[in-house]
Amino acid sequence: MKINKLQTLLIAAVAFAGASCSEDNNLNMIPDSLYLNNAGVNTVTVYDGTGINATTEVVVVKAGKGFVGANVTLKIDETLLTGKYSEGDYITLPSDCYSFDRTTLEFAKDDYLKSIYISWNYAKLSEYLEEALEDDFEYVIPLQLVNNTASTIELKSERSDMILIPVLEDGVVKFTSEINASGIFVGEMPVVGKLADYVAYFPVETNFLPTEGFKYTIEIDESYVAEYNQLHGTNYNVLPSDFYTFKSMEWDFPAQQKIGYCIMTLHEKKLQPSEEEFLFGSYMLPIRLKSATQGKIDKSSALIPYVMEFNPIEIDRANWTVEACNCVGKDDPSGLTASQLTNDLPEMMLDGKTSTYWSSVWSTQGLAMYPLPYVIDFYMDGTYRLIRLAIENPTGSADKEKRGTFKKGHFEYSLDGKVWEPLGESFESEEGALSVTVDVPITKASYIRLVIEDVYDRYGGFYGRCSIAEIRAWRV
Repeated sequence: MKINKLQTLLIAAVAFAGASCSEDNNLNMIPDSLYLNNAGVNTVTVYDGTGINATTEVVVVKAGKGFVGANVTLKIDETLLTGKYSEGDYITLPSDCYSFDRTTLEFAKDDYLKSIYISWNYAKLSEYLEEALEDDFEYVIPLQLVNNTASTIELKSERSDMILIPVLEDGVVKFTSEINASGIFVGEMPVVGKLADYVAYFPVETNFLPTEGFKYTIEIDESYVAEYNQLHGTNYNVLPSDFYTFKSMEWDFPAQQKIGYCIMTLHEKKLQPSEEEFLFGSYMLPIRLKSATQGKIDKSSALIPYVMEFNPIEIDRANWTVEACNCVGKDDPSGLTASQLTNDLPEMMLDGKTSTYWSSVWSTQGLAMYPLPYVIDFYMDGTYRLIRLAIENPTGSADKEKRGTFKKGHFEYSLDGKVWEPLGESFESEEGALSVTVDVPITKASYIRLVIEDVYDRYGGFYGRCSIAEIRAWRV
């Protein structure tokens, strides 16, 4: 096949352009060079209690085109302490405190990073550093990188030396779950109708990087619950042991990581043994780090007071209505202010504020009080399986005399607002209490009735005076 002159010229032009491009790229690339990755003064932490020799990594970099290999040596150079770093109060650390895994590195053309590891003898190092502390100087390792292939690759002199200053610190193992201001970890909150197995992860961290994995153990410190309750005035119950599962009390901490996890499965269905039985309450499970084969347990972060609350569902009162009330303050207008004539209505018990309230009939003229009991009926705008009811007393600063006037009463329920049945037993409230909560048998209801049987005489001798700020209800 013949190739004409035009074709020949085109082939030659393409070849020339390719060669020219290659030469331009080569000119634009940085020449190969060597340097220490963290040249200069470096403080390195050596951890005690890790059960192994702590190590420090010295990284050497070969940067650039990658056209040549290299050979370097890392050596101790005490002249650095009388020259470049003479301003520091430095003394060369004795060699029995450390050792190198190697001092020479061989780089192939394609190699970029290589490392030399220094292993520390903690016991020896501790002795020398204590001496340095007393005499106000610092032990250091002065390191110089030597280029054994200077004819083919450059060593950056400004990044060819390093001062290592070792400091000691305890290697610790600790929990890092978020503990709130009350000193507890608020866990999963089970919900009625949605109970299932829940998996909780508790992070365990170290301040050192373990070159090998190690084991740690946990325990349940049930005695802490009583201690916490006494200190904070709370009433937590110990979470029963069949309500949760740990795969093991001994866990493996991963190598080359600073965080691991111990895992708990919470069996929420245990909180409802049957269709009509619910184990409502506040529970605590104190999980404590007990031991570790590396590091020391950080006592200040060794405990997770895992807290779980299980409560019925509060019924939204947005559409509740007052169906009847046999005693309202405005029914006896003598002596009442305009505000009292407006605000003492039973609807105030549904507005979500304890600064407003219902009040019974009363009179500054000493007129006869409305005879007990006082009865107030509510429609809940739906049918619910009730399990808990509560009343709350006024809390406004100007209404101290109205607080806690409720003394004794009971609840009733109805499905149609006509036929009423007792809902639980009669209950009493302490004088001056801000609220009273009553658990009742699980009962289907659309209406609830509050019957006030007796009151405390807390308002200027006017027996029968009663004020209630809110009524609340919970369902299952």
